[in-house]
Amino acid sequence: MNKLVKIISLLIVSCIIILSLSACSYKTILPLYTEKIKSKSEDILNEAGTNITIRVEEIENILNDISLSDPVQSSIDYTEHFDVLDNSKKISDMLTDKYSNIPFVQGICISRVNGCTESITKESSYDYNELD
Repeated sequence: MNKLVKIISLLIVSCIIILSLSACSYKTILPLYTEKIKSKSEDILNEAGTNITIRVEEIENILNDISLSDPVQSSIDYTEHFDVLDNSKKISDMLTDKYSNIPFVQGICISRVNGCTESITKESSYDYNELD
C-alpha cells in the first residue's frame, strides 16, 4: 500500500509540474503568436494597399489616355450628324483596340453632353484571381 501511495503522489506531482509548465509556456507563446499574426496581417494589408494603388494609377493613366486621344478631343468640335457618327465609330474602335484585353477593365463608357455614348463591355465574368 505504501508503494501505491508513493506512485500516486509521484503522478500528482508530475501532473502539477506538467500543468504549471504548460501554463507558463502558453503565457509565453501566446503573445509571440499574437504579434506574429498581427505582423503578417499588416504585411498583407500593406501589400493589398500597394496593389490597389498600382491599379488606381493604371486606371488613371487609361482615363488620361482616353480623354487626350485624338478621336475624343476632335469630337468636341463636331456638330454635323455624320461627323459625330464617324467619330463615334473611331472612339469605339480605339476603346476596343486598346482596352478590351486589360484583365481588370470590364467596360468603358464615354457619355457626352449631346447624349451620344461610346462604350465597350466584356461578356464574360471577371476572375478576381487574375489580380496579382
